[in-house]
Amino acid sequence: MHENKNQLFKIVKRLMETIKSKEPFFKQYVKNVLGVIQG
Repeated sequence: MHENKNQLFKIVKRLMETIKSKEPFFKQYVKNVLGVIQG
């Protein structure tokens, strides 16, 4: 179980790093998704 948690933490950490490195793109993507949901 503990092993699993570590794996999850690593995945989340990597995801955060990816988001940071692609932040402008990511913000645009979020805006598009929100637009689709609202529209």
